[in-house]
Amino acid sequence: MSEKESKLARIPPDMIDPNPENPRLIFDEKQDLALLESIDEVGILVPLSVFSDKPGRYTLLDGERRLRCAKRLNLKTVPANIIAKPSKIENILRMFNIHNIREKWKLMPTALKLKTVIEDENFKEKSSKEIGKLTGLSVTTVNRCIELLELDEKYQKMILDYYRQGQPAGFRFSEDFFLEMNRALNSIKKFQRKLYDEYARTGLTDRFVEKRKDNVIKDVIEFRMVKDVVTATKKGASEESVRNSLRRLLDETGFSIQAAYEEVAEPVIKARNIEDLCKKLIKQLESTEEYMSDFSKRKDFAELLETLQRTLQKSLSKIKTRKA
Repeated sequence: MSEKESKLARIPPDMIDPNPENPRLIFDEKQDLALLESIDEVGILVPLSVFSDKPGRYTLLDGERRLRCAKRLNLKTVPANIIAKPSKIENILRMFNIHNIREKWKLMPTALKLKTVIEDENFKEKSSKEIGKLTGLSVTTVNRCIELLELDEKYQKMILDYYRQGQPAGFRFSEDFFLEMNRALNSIKKFQRKLYDEYARTGLTDRFVEKRKDNVIKDVIEFRMVKDVVTATKKGASEESVRNSLRRLLDETGFSIQAAYEEVAEPVIKARNIEDLCKKLIKQLESTEEYMSDFSKRKDFAELLETLQRTLQKSLSKIKTRKA
């Protein structure tokens, strides 16, 4: 029986089982209540889609929220289109294409179900773009899902627990936390490989997770500063200062990413800005040399230049002292 040959029937809700392949694990209570009120008032207008899995039982393909509401309202029957039983992969792909068009699922549940598709023998060699076409997901979403699947199961569970139960401030582990952290870890791996190998990826992950639990990492965006820290050597910071700051970040419980940034990255960034400003100032002064006599009556301007000269001389002396 194809979908075109589906049979419309009225089925008792208790005879319909949830689909074990449904990637949607999280439901919005407010949306459920709104749907419940609508169904209570006018009934189920759009039939559910089901297939017969065993005699006298049906498995849901489309309409889980409607089914949940029907059971809460103790409806005797629900309208349902009965279609031919799909294969496991066909079932998952249909679930993706039916549901994801309507509403975005949370990323972690989507990733866990996508894993079945990716690991299937017929899909192993397919690209993210091809997987996206099959599932209705964007290439970006597919790649983000693959990143999440590389996490240890305990971290995947943290994300699921966050959406299922909610957690107090300072103990929130959304997908974005781990995705942003991944980019930070990749920066450490690329620019501080010895340190990365010493702690190992699991060790680095555990340390950042603990900092999140202790509310030392308050916003996942902070992870973006890690790249500035590990690449500070390219802008003038010493290798030793960068390495020491990173060790403090990894070993000291209360030492934050922001603190590491301010310790090694921010000074060299400011120095680079000063360097650019100096170049512009020199260029402007050289271009106005012939007009300097016009400023002879402006005492404040002369004093300003003298202050600048003293400040530059002081900074220059410090630089020469450090070099010596």
